[in-house]
Amino acid sequence: NMKLGIHEDSANGPELADLSRYHTSASGDEVCPLKDYDSRMKQIQKSIHYITGESKDLVANSAFVERVKKRGFEVVYIVQQLKEYDEKTLVSVTKEGLELPEDEDEKKKREEDKAKFEGLQKVIKSILDNKVGRISSLYCNITIWLDTSTLGYMPAKKHLEFNPDHSIIENLRQKVEADKNDKVVEDLVILLFDTALLSSGFTLHEPQVHASRIYGMINWV
Repeated sequence: NMKLGIHEDSANGPELADLSRYHTSASGDEVCPLKDYDSRMKQIQKSIHYITGESKDLVANSAFVERVKKRGFEVVYIVQQLKEYDEKTLVSVTKEGLELPEDEDEKKKREEDKAKFEGLQKVIKSILDNKVGRISSLYCNITIWLDTSTLGYMPAKKHLEFNPDHSIIENLRQKVEADKNDKVVEDLVILLFDTALLSSGFTLHEPQVHASRIYGMINWV
């Protein structure tokens, strides 16, 4: 087994890595060697991003992969342990606090969004109170989600990330600016949080309350 050999044969690991083939977020149905990935890396990119999982289909639809793809970086779908390739470390996209390289335009936008959504973040934190430990921005096609990568076996507070480019988040920000004490704001925040819980694989303690909020939102439309 060549991929097992990469892990067990440290002396010949680099050579075996060159022979191995992987699916990636950019390879479609084809498999490719890491040197092909290496040739497609952005100039500002220093690490090879990967994700492990049971199947290509499962990892390809992961929110972790989505946020990296949105930034234009390719992700290797990998199941064996390989720490580096061609002096580039392999970094899992599920790693907490994953930092992706930014160009000047991206840095500028992040700083602008940080200031623009600061008020919304404070309101979300106030409403959810001890349900979340940290709130930050997430740039992908997802509206809002919970990063559970560091929960382990402890009932730790969840890290909530929202997409500042999504129309729902922008509408919520505008409602907060108009009246942060509006009952609609509170219901929307809790509804989004509960939806993020469900999409992250958690169950709701009060599903009927969640349903009532949905019906209430429908009435306001």
